Amino acid sequence: MPSRQAVYEPETDGTPVTAIVRVLKDATPTDSATLPPLFDSIDPEAVNALYSDDDRTEYPRLTFTHDRFLVTIDRTRRITVREIR
Repeated sequence: MPSRQAVYEPETDGTPVTAIVRVLKDATPTDSATLPPLFDSIDPEAVNALYSDDDRTEYPRLTFTHDRFLVTIDRTRRITVREIR
């Protein structure tokens, strides 16, 4: 499966976690309802706090696994989801 990517845009995405969920759903269009809740893998409030500060020019890189996916948020708030085999 090719990776899915999106850049978190506060004006249109709401919270960073909302953007992550959207990219995960795009990566699993036929069975996204079977994914466990994101809070099983990360602390959503902590992620929102890390990536919501618009005064920053660079953000920390965060990588975590969620179900069968590797999720990465880079310094520019680009979200990449790759399936792990």
